[in-house]
Amino acid sequence: MDDLKRDFIPSSSRSDGSQTESSRPQEWRISRNGLRFDLHDDTWPLTSKMKLNVSLLRSHLCAYPTLLNGAIRTLAHMAENYTAEHCEIQMRNFEQFLDFSHPTSDAISEAAVVNFRDFTLRRDGHDGNGVQALRPFLTRWNGLGHPGMTASLVERMKAWRLSGYEKHTRVNQRKPNEGPLEIDEQRALQLGALAAYEEGRITTDRYALFRLFDLTGRRREQLAQLKWKDMDDSRFEDATPTAPPQKLLLLKVPRIKAMRKWREHFRAVPLTQDEWNLLIVLRMEVTHRFDKLLESSGLALQEHDRRAIHNDLPMFPGRNRLRRSLAIISDLAARGKHGDAIALLRKEAASDAWESSQKGLHHYFDDVIMAANASNRVGEPLTVFPTRLRYTLLANLERLGCSPTVIAFNLDHDTLQSLASYSKNGADRAAQWSKATLARMERLAGFYEINVVDSEANAIGGDDPENSRLLIAKAKGGATCAIKRGCSMGSIPRSCYNGCPHFQPWVDGPHEAFLEELLAERNEFLMHLDPVKERATIEAADDLILAVAATIQLCEERHREQEEQVTRRQVRRGAKR
Repeated sequence: MDDLKRDFIPSSSRSDGSQTESSRPQEWRISRNGLRFDLHDDTWPLTSKMKLNVSLLRSHLCAYPTLLNGAIRTLAHMAENYTAEHCEIQMRNFEQFLDFSHPTSDAISEAAVVNFRDFTLRRDGHDGNGVQALRPFLTRWNGLGHPGMTASLVERMKAWRLSGYEKHTRVNQRKPNEGPLEIDEQRALQLGALAAYEEGRITTDRYALFRLFDLTGRRREQLAQLKWKDMDDSRFEDATPTAPPQKLLLLKVPRIKAMRKWREHFRAVPLTQDEWNLLIVLRMEVTHRFDKLLESSGLALQEHDRRAIHNDLPMFPGRNRLRRSLAIISDLAARGKHGDAIALLRKEAASDAWESSQKGLHHYFDDVIMAANASNRVGEPLTVFPTRLRYTLLANLERLGCSPTVIAFNLDHDTLQSLASYSKNGADRAAQWSKATLARMERLAGFYEINVVDSEANAIGGDDPENSRLLIAKAKGGATCAIKRGCSMGSIPRSCYNGCPHFQPWVDGPHEAFLEELLAERNEFLMHLDPVKERATIEAADDLILAVAATIQLCEERHREQEEQVTRRQVRRGAKR
């Protein structure tokens, strides 16, 4: 007997000796997300959002109760220890096998598995959707000691060299719509999303979700579980002889996989001040909407209760789920059951009941991608999915020279084993940026407000070069300041390139020479800085490099326009003659 918690209810019999549905024994289990389900029911509630329908499995095996018992108990074990999605996939894999094999006894036969493998190999050309997908369920079944599965069959399957599709094959592809984003593609996406947010084309929750996917590389299930109490600014970095201790801005992200329960383990991810501020804005919006719904429900809360529930709110609540839940709570309050209403409110807030579904989060993400309207390396609309940002994080960490251990930690892996299948192009990706790499960034120019001028004479303030001229790359000039350097910007011309409206680079300015300086400087950074701890410094350097590259592209565009103007004038003169 399993050492799992069970609740057996004594059965009562009818006069004919049979048992009624209500009198049969109940065998309770607890899902990974903390929901109770009866082993003998056809539907198991595994999360507040998902129920597992095992009725088809029962119908397949109704003639073989011993086999059914083993399959159901194995599936229940998975429901207790793995995600609901994983449990459903394992059940569907087993049902696919049953559809093919049609069992004829109370045990899984080796011949049936062999025939199933032959069939799927002919159908797919590999074992990935056949025995490779089925084997974990059958192996777990045998390991648990339930009837219907033999150790000899498991040993035979272990000895097979299965031809599955290459794991994480997308990661190692360099196709425009597969694998990690190129540096310029990711930057175009980031800038496009930011522009869409600032222009009001996407909401705060959508933009914040995108930023967390982009920053953390975490999975949808992990971000769905985030609550506001996961923001932590209580810790400080160690002080140095030259600097006081700095506050750490951390987001504690729930960990999944490895049989972890819902929100049982966490791993902290550092945030920048900008990302922290964005989440603060989102928190105000979420709590405000919640308070409005609560007010309409007629339920009055003490302030300490309100604060506690605010902390338990999901960062990305499923609004329909929240409304339905509050409607039930409102009904209890209306019937005078105020204490029950408060208790249910606390229970729902502390659970996963109000979380957005992973499908809902995917829709949010897709809204951002559409609004960003970025292009890929061949000029087509950029195809992005959350997992692709995870691949991109890995590629960027490789490019920064991080060790496998650091990369595994940042991808939230427990071991280096799974990392091995991700990374096959590390040497290529670790290459430093070059002018050749940046030459493909023409589309980024549209995201920078840079006022290129033909010459100093065409610039605002150009008639006073002593006060307005900016020296680029140790040259005698290169740009003009419209307010004659009358600002408080400390690092000229570095701060000028990053969107200053008064900055006027000359078409023939030494911008490429300045770019070469920045590239050499960045490579020096990578030799001496910790790429994770100093990520903000490296990203600031990258932003400046991209801004200068965009300036060069704009200057080249202006050169082409000038040449076209000259050609048109020559054509007109020829026509007059």
